[in-house]
Amino acid sequence: MTGSRQHPLSRVSLLRLALPACALFAAPAFAAAPAAAPSPPAPATNAPARALDNYTVLRLTVENQRGEILLEKIADGWMTPAARSNQNRTVRESLAALAKDLGVSIATPRLAGLFSYQFRENPVDPNHAAVSFRAHYAARLDGPAGKPADAAKQYRWVARDRLDEFVTIQALNKELHQILDHPDTLWGGAFVLSFEGDKMVSTEQTEAFYPLRGP
Repeated sequence: MTGSRQHPLSRVSLLRLALPACALFAAPAFAAAPAAAPSPPAPATNAPARALDNYTVLRLTVENQRGEILLEKIADGWMTPAARSNQNRTVRESLAALAKDLGVSIATPRLAGLFSYQFRENPVDPNHAAVSFRAHYAARLDGPAGKPADAAKQYRWVARDRLDEFVTIQALNKELHQILDHPDTLWGGAFVLSFEGDKMVSTEQTEAFYPLRGP
């Protein structure tokens, strides 16, 4: 399931309803069985349903005719635009919605990298108990860039030789260089991110980049 443009973390537990078993005793033939008491109505709730989320992220690397890469700025810094996997959308639908939000028309995206993330945290966040994935898709700009849907966000086209100035998150920086420098290969790799509270304190690449599909 794919689709949201934001980055909070969550997992949904499945609830099971158990009906208590009742022992039934036969009443005398001449006695009417007492009517069962009606079950009380379930309390009404206005709480919104929690979005399903396995914290998988689709990233879209858009390159224009000058070889510049489109970046957006969020709280953690400059990144390639992304969609979270917490809505009922296919990959194609998610990438199309993301391109629309960015105000760009793109050629058919290609899967360029699939990387796994694990987390070491203090305190431990149960939402990070499972591995999560980053799927990178790359596409060329196909036509003039329009206006993004969210005018409050910052976007800019950045030359490839200046990416290190902007993309300072180590794992993303390495992934981006790998897929841009070797575009004919689908790449895999793995990282462990360590946090103290909400602050990321270190990044370790636990699996060097390896080809999932060659040229």
